[in-house]
Amino acid sequence: MIHESINIGGVTLRNRVVFAPVKTGYGTSSGDITQRHLDFYRARAEGGVGAIIPEPLAIDPALREIPVQIGAYAKNLSELVDVIHRGGAVAIAHLNHPGRMVNPKIPGVRIVAPSPIPCPNVTGAPVPYELTQDEIKREIAVWAEAVKNAKNAGFDAVELQFGHGYLVQQFLSPATNKRNDEYGGDRENRARFAFEVLEAVRSAVGHDFPIIVRISADEKFIGGYGIEDGVWFAAELARRGVNAIHVSSGSACESPPWYFQHMAIPTGEVWLMAKRVREAVDVPVIAVGRIRTPEDAEKIIKNGMADIVALGRPLVADPDLVRKSINGITVRKCSACLDGCLFSIKSGKGLRCTINPWVGNEGKALPDYSGMHFVVVGGGPAGMTAAELLRMADAKVTLFERNRLGGNFNLAYIPRYKQNLKSCVEYLVTRMKELDVEIVGKEASIDDVAKLNPDGVFVATGAVPIIPKIEGIDKNFVYTGLEVLKRGLSAESTLVIGGGMIGMEVAEFLADSGAGRVVVVELLDDIARDMEPISRALMLKRIKNKPIEIFLEHKVTRIEDGFVEVSDKDGRAFTVEVELVAVAVGLKPEASMAEALGEAGFRYAVIGDAAGVGKAVDAVRSAFDAVVSF
Repeated sequence: MIHESINIGGVTLRNRVVFAPVKTGYGTSSGDITQRHLDFYRARAEGGVGAIIPEPLAIDPALREIPVQIGAYAKNLSELVDVIHRGGAVAIAHLNHPGRMVNPKIPGVRIVAPSPIPCPNVTGAPVPYELTQDEIKREIAVWAEAVKNAKNAGFDAVELQFGHGYLVQQFLSPATNKRNDEYGGDRENRARFAFEVLEAVRSAVGHDFPIIVRISADEKFIGGYGIEDGVWFAAELARRGVNAIHVSSGSACESPPWYFQHMAIPTGEVWLMAKRVREAVDVPVIAVGRIRTPEDAEKIIKNGMADIVALGRPLVADPDLVRKSINGITVRKCSACLDGCLFSIKSGKGLRCTINPWVGNEGKALPDYSGMHFVVVGGGPAGMTAAELLRMADAKVTLFERNRLGGNFNLAYIPRYKQNLKSCVEYLVTRMKELDVEIVGKEASIDDVAKLNPDGVFVATGAVPIIPKIEGIDKNFVYTGLEVLKRGLSAESTLVIGGGMIGMEVAEFLADSGAGRVVVVELLDDIARDMEPISRALMLKRIKNKPIEIFLEHKVTRIEDGFVEVSDKDGRAFTVEVELVAVAVGLKPEASMAEALGEAGFRYAVIGDAAGVGKAVDAVRSAFDAVVSF
């Protein structure tokens, strides 16, 4: 059913799958389109989607979320439209006014809102300026001008962002709109701004140009509006001439896990919101949110939850998802981890993906390695990615893995809330079979490599736990955090040395496994600094009701049978009775084979954690870079 065509306001989509707007971070400070944009969207259009809604277009240079955001005022905006059209997809411009969500670090931005309430989940967030009624008219005019620009650039339709905690939703929400004038109070007044924006946009583009509106049907936080208000708002929009409703949830400020559809959020709840909206309107409804597979998409359409499905990160993970669904080819599944698509952008690296190394590299090509033979040592994400790419470049590949394919990453999805990550390993293991990679189930020695006489070696031997110098660390009840996860160890009274991401995951695992007391000792003044921010916030919320005690700015000084000695930063010591100790102070690269390869005269590259401990997205990217430049 997803492969059937559908009409939105006179524009026909070749199928019912659209690429939802996802920020890329590939732009320039002037807001213009770059070659990376064109390569990225070309791949998604050629992958077979019915329509592409590119990343949010800033409607004014003073209203940007990121410094390199594409602008609706970009001089070369039509180049993006042309690329989408050449790929056979409809081009829909997503326009957004962030309001208080504007990036305050960008010089000259306007930080405005219906009421002077800062974003609660951003430390030090600025207090926005409360718009006067005259200034509200100015902001509406900016919307109208941006929509005209999009139409003139050749877009087939526009999508107005009226949800996700941005300016329109800030007016809609009783939590952020405390006005006493005609734009505040009851829900009809709070919706006035949205309806006036819609009216101005319709006047700017005419009645024959399709307008889609994206809403958060439920803000998903106490004090916000709920699904009944969301359904009412959608029905009003349809009555006022909107051609389709795109149903999402949450707010970037108050409920970011629902906005970003984090992997810890229940799958399918937003689909049910879309169904509620669909029952109340007579225009096409678009559903979004953790639609990871073609089967998910078919289920939504078949069960009448929506008329169209929007996939953002799943089409980042696999731009050919639609084409593959027709031909029965293995699809890369998005794990909803947010490491490559959110965390990478916030860190200034641009959009990347934990499972797809081609994201941001679509304009590059693999070398021709036909007739060559490569050895890959290590079968974690980096090693298997290297093997996949080498086989795609027509090389013969022999991969050594002493344990189970996936390496330490097999431990990443043991926590209940991270089980989506398993699909990353499953995909790569499947690709090893499909590409006929020779797997040797043993630890590779330099002699093993020499016997094969390869043209090159990729060392992907990963990382090993750091063992601190603590008296008694060799006791038989002391294990590494990785061992605890791998072996499913637990005890009534446990202590975790280290409160980083792995340490806190081990602590939560122990608590969930029945430990009556879990003590975490962290040398620094905070925990889980290396965890993706939304995952960290969810973790902090979960552990509040679990038997986990955390001692910050403390260290373990001695381990004895039955107890551990702990000291604070002033040297004051106390003891903790324990039955099990988990050491999780960090990892260090294990690349000892590299030196031997160099001495033996082999060309080699060290990739993944063996080159530098990081996240899976970093490991996969390092494999890509090494294969392309070897």
